[in-house]
Amino acid sequence: MGSTRSNSPGASSSSKGESMSTNKRERVRKSNEKKLAAGRGQGIGNDYVPMYKANEARSIGTASMIPDIWAGRTVHTLSTTETDLYYLLRWDPQVKEIREQIPLDMEVINEIRKQMKLKKLSRGTIYTSDFLVTYMDGRPANAYSAKYAAEQFDPSDIQYRRNEKKYRRLMSRQCIEQIYWEMHGCRFNIVTQDDINHVLVSNIRFVLSFSKPEKIVNKEQKLMYLIANRYVEVQMDKKPLNPRELVRKAEFDIEKLYSEVIRMEKSGYE
Repeated sequence: MGSTRSNSPGASSSSKGESMSTNKRERVRKSNEKKLAAGRGQGIGNDYVPMYKANEARSIGTASMIPDIWAGRTVHTLSTTETDLYYLLRWDPQVKEIREQIPLDMEVINEIRKQMKLKKLSRGTIYTSDFLVTYMDGRPANAYSAKYAAEQFDPSDIQYRRNEKKYRRLMSRQCIEQIYWEMHGCRFNIVTQDDINHVLVSNIRFVLSFSKPEKIVNKEQKLMYLIANRYVEVQMDKKPLNPRELVRKAEFDIEKLYSEVIRMEKSGYE
C-alpha cells in the first residue's frame, strides 16, 4: 500500500511541487548572498548600489531606471508607485540622499518575528524597504513602502477571499518594517497611488527632462532648466505646466538669468 501511494499521480505531483519550491528557495538564497557579497545595498551617494535592480525585477514592464542628477547615479524603481514616489521625494530641496531597495538587517528582522511569535525566516531571505530618505534640515530619516492601492490593506478585498494568508503576510511584513525602522529612529510610511499627486509628478518629470544645458535651445527650455535646477519656483501641483504661458508671464529676464546660471555653474566646475 505504501509503495502504491508514493507512486500515485497525486503523490508524484506533490513531490515535484515541493522539489521545485526547494530549488527556487535555494536559487533565491544563492542569488541574494551573491548580491550582498558584491556590495548590494551598501555605499552612500553615487557609490550606492540597490539590492535589486530594475532589469532584475519580475515586473520589468513597470520597473524604471531613473538618472538622478543630484546623486550622480541611476535609481532603480520596481513599480509605478515607486517611480512616482521617487520623483516626489527627490523634488524636496531638503533631501540629502535617497536609497532604494535597501536591505534590512535580517538578525534584527528575525528577532522582531520571534517577538511576534512568527517563525524564523530561512537563510538567504532578505527583507528590503523601497526607500530610505535622509534630510539636510535635521528631520529624522524616513523609510517608505510603496504599494499600488489602499485596497491592498482591506481584508475584505476580493484578492483575499480565498487567500487570507496573503493578507496576513502583507500586514505582518508592514508591521515588521515599521518596528524595524522605529528601532532605528526612522519614521515608516506606506504610500499608495491614492496618495500621489499625479499632476505634480508629471510636471516634475517634465521639467527634469530639461535639467541638462546640452538639451537647451530656446527660451521656454531655458526657463524649464531654471525650474528643474531650482533657480526659479513655480506652482506645479495644480495643473500641467505650460512653458509658453510661463515665459509670457515671467517677471524677470529669462535669458539673462539663464546666462548667469550657466556662467556660474561652469566656473564652479573649473
